[in-house]
Amino acid sequence: MKKIYSIIYPIMALMLAFGTNAVAQQGNISGRVLDSGTKNPVPFAYVFLFDHDSEKEVAKTFSDENGRFFLERVPFGKFDLKLTEVGHEHLFVQGIELNEDKQRLELGNISMQNPGRQLSEVMVSASIGITEISPQKTVFSAKDLPVAQGGTAGDILKLMPSVGMGGPPGIPRDVRYRGLEKSYTLVLINGRNSGIQGNSRETLINQIPATAVERIEIISNPGPQYDADGISGIVNIILKKDAQFGTHGNIGAFYDNRGGYNLSASLSHKVGNVDLYTHFDRNQFFFRDNSLMVETEEQIQYREGEINGFRKVDATEYRDLLSQNFKTGAKFYPTKRSVIGAEYLYGSQWENRIKNTDTRNLRADESFNNRTLRVEDRIEDLAFHQFGLDYLLNFKNSGYLEVFGNYVYSPQIKERDQIDQRVSESGEHLNNQPSIQRNNESFNDNNFFFQAMVFKPISKNLNFRSGYKLFNRSRNSAQLIERFDYVENIFLPESDGRNNFDYHETIHSIFVNNEFNLNKLRAEIGYRHEYVNYASLATLTDDEVVSSYHMPLPTINAFYNIDTTQFVKFSFGRRIRRPNMNQLNPFEDNSDPSKIKAGNPDLLPEFAWAYEIGYMKNFKLLNIGTNLFRRDLTNVIQKVITDVEPGVVMERDENIGEAYIQGIEILAAIQPLKWLNINTNYSRFASAIKGEDQDGALQDQFAWSFKFIGDLVFDKPGIFIQAAYNAVGPKIAFDRTENTIAFWDFAASKSLFKGRSSLNVRLVDAFATNRKIRTETTAAQVRNRVQEAPGRLVSVGLNYSF
Repeated sequence: MKKIYSIIYPIMALMLAFGTNAVAQQGNISGRVLDSGTKNPVPFAYVFLFDHDSEKEVAKTFSDENGRFFLERVPFGKFDLKLTEVGHEHLFVQGIELNEDKQRLELGNISMQNPGRQLSEVMVSASIGITEISPQKTVFSAKDLPVAQGGTAGDILKLMPSVGMGGPPGIPRDVRYRGLEKSYTLVLINGRNSGIQGNSRETLINQIPATAVERIEIISNPGPQYDADGISGIVNIILKKDAQFGTHGNIGAFYDNRGGYNLSASLSHKVGNVDLYTHFDRNQFFFRDNSLMVETEEQIQYREGEINGFRKVDATEYRDLLSQNFKTGAKFYPTKRSVIGAEYLYGSQWENRIKNTDTRNLRADESFNNRTLRVEDRIEDLAFHQFGLDYLLNFKNSGYLEVFGNYVYSPQIKERDQIDQRVSESGEHLNNQPSIQRNNESFNDNNFFFQAMVFKPISKNLNFRSGYKLFNRSRNSAQLIERFDYVENIFLPESDGRNNFDYHETIHSIFVNNEFNLNKLRAEIGYRHEYVNYASLATLTDDEVVSSYHMPLPTINAFYNIDTTQFVKFSFGRRIRRPNMNQLNPFEDNSDPSKIKAGNPDLLPEFAWAYEIGYMKNFKLLNIGTNLFRRDLTNVIQKVITDVEPGVVMERDENIGEAYIQGIEILAAIQPLKWLNINTNYSRFASAIKGEDQDGALQDQFAWSFKFIGDLVFDKPGIFIQAAYNAVGPKIAFDRTENTIAFWDFAASKSLFKGRSSLNVRLVDAFATNRKIRTETTAAQVRNRVQEAPGRLVSVGLNYSF
């Protein structure tokens, strides 16, 4: 601990020393442009900044697809802002001022009037510190989270309300929103579905660095224009785009005390009616040397209700995780009302895991039975290629047409070498011919998406949105298991080919959404209809499953402004959870000697009716809100554990009946002092499942979550200090439990060189409390497992903008 502080204190002293000499003479202005009637974002509006006295143009930019705009490195002074966009009246915001006491100015939502439909009522939203809350979504901005800088998108997500991240301690790699496991949440990138599922989707979240993220949105009950997946809701990761005129860029580097690092560079050029941009990140993370992952496990084995034996397992794991992310694209504005865009996104993640496991089996009287030493060397190599084209046409009077297509290709290779050596109680080798096994798996995902959508105001109080989407995805997977034959002195195939598996799915969707504005009431009534056709084939055994189904998906969202400071909302809809390709693959995974995992090609989709009601109140220095929600589930998919033999169980996904999950969320933000912001939220969840074989809570459902984020912001010296506490309550199901996980993160940043650069320090899991304790119970065994990762990760970073 002293070593950690010896690193932090000199850096903090250096940052404070700069406080009097590096006062920024420039600031940033940001905001979001909305249509006054529909409350939808106004994309590609021109934003001009003029000197208040001389009326000389100082800067200009466009709003992005989500209506956000950013004017960076603006010299201190007093300015006027002008916004223009075809189909809307010009808007002026006068008397904007930047100075040493106000270096970052967030203008919030700015509404542009449409002559064809006047404002019926301003929608209430709330924002203090990092959290922006509106009736439809909760938004976290990456720039307001120094505790996540140097990390990944998962480090941002873990701080958001009602989110618990899965993965090993210290590696937040899959989203568990509102108490449920990862497959209940749909993850989008820039509002679009990648089609990546299962562990590949986890890798995708983990390979996106926080420096590449502009913001993350959570939409709990999305409208019919979104894909139907995501029973809990949608997480939308918005990547950075630079829309400033001229040539601009940013470079940054982070280094941590385990030898890991993050490097990033971005460059954009905007001139006339053309935008060009590119971005690259490289991130490496280690568990090594004295900072290995540690696992311990104890089993009690039963036969006919009596103790039959014990098993004790001790393991250490080395990890080397290398991620890269590259994005490049262009936008062309052929007319004042149209935009053509093209983008290529590449991501990769290479991970090497070396795990040493010592397994001791004892008899019922606790005398020694046998002992095995296992060494596993795993390499996982995933790549992700996404090609996108889009076209936007703003109609002459009002409304727009949007068309886009995406193609995603993602190859993945998994290699595992495994050596099992039988040893004596003292550790001496019992023979010179250990069992040696190789396992090679490959996956190839090919996904294509096409969508066309029209938005058109019908009258002053009615807007119409409709569209069509084609979603075509396929996966080819193959597995080869080989075992070394000491007689032939070669590796011989052991698998029978049943793990070679092809899957193809086509989804046709049509949707319509009507938006009504009636004084203080805004309502969205929509309908989405999906026709799904899928086929799976075990390629070497010709076992084939072909099926199709229709899915009606109604949606209602209603928001009522009680006054200009408070609103209530109500939501109703239907969502789906489709089995992923791994769950449908009839494979058997024997990598864990005490737990065999298998897929199930006969799984049916899980459906849910979603209900939600919420309230938000804004005071001058305090925002507080609450949400109540419930999901009624049918065809529930759960992992069922059955005993195979003493000490060995089989885990397989099954449809087991009906269930529900319900909960309450409480969110609060307060600014007690000019330089202090506090954001906090508490969520509580409960579920129950009824089926032939199971009764109790849903598996992997955590009971509660609590988040606290405190900001100390000193604009004049340019210092930002942040503390974040994250606690996710226990998981309690009928056959397994998991402990509460809680930890603290700290960070500080210092503005340097007139605001063009910043120095950042980050301390993750400051008190080394992030560990998982899991218990699984069947008739034949009780299994207790503890997984610990080294805490107190310190990283230091510097970035520079030009």
